[in-house]
Amino acid sequence: MINPDEDDYSAVVGTVAATNPELVYYGGEYPQAAPLSQQLAAGGVTAPLMGGDGIYDPAYIEAGGRDGDVATSIGAPAEDLESAADFIAAYEAAGFSDAYSAYGAQSYDAANAIIEALKAALAEDPAMEGEDLRAAVLAAMADVGIEGATGTVEFDENGDTTNTLLTVYEVAGGAWEAVITGEYEG
Repeated sequence: MINPDEDDYSAVVGTVAATNPELVYYGGEYPQAAPLSQQLAAGGVTAPLMGGDGIYDPAYIEAGGRDGDVATSIGAPAEDLESAADFIAAYEAAGFSDAYSAYGAQSYDAANAIIEALKAALAEDPAMEGEDLRAAVLAAMADVGIEGATGTVEFDENGDTTNTLLTVYEVAGGAWEAVITGEYEG
């Protein structure tokens, strides 16, 4: 484990190097993961660094993430989804300076799910506000079901998305490349 407030990870690198791992998992974010990856390489660790969506960002690579490093992220890449074609076209036509990035399509779908829940809640009482509106929106969210950029957007009895797609990405040639997308079975 590293201290994210420090930038010298030599103690951890030494411990990891002694085990000759096939993979090093880091559960944090890219500002620490990229230097950790560099320091692992400098310490003789050839194993890739792996992390979750906290490192799946172009900034990870810009900060020193190495080819072969791996990240997982929710959903399928938007560019691979037929359902996301209109979202991507509209986003590009809008001329935003930032790319829609890893969560653009999911954010778009989340906003539309909230809008649908708001419509349902306000249909009962258009003057509702405050905590009453909040409670009504939360209750209505359980019944939301829309076709969005990421596919079908629905929620289970716990309020979690029913979309269990997960993608594994690898840094290759200085960019994140999707390796495999599949259903999470946990």
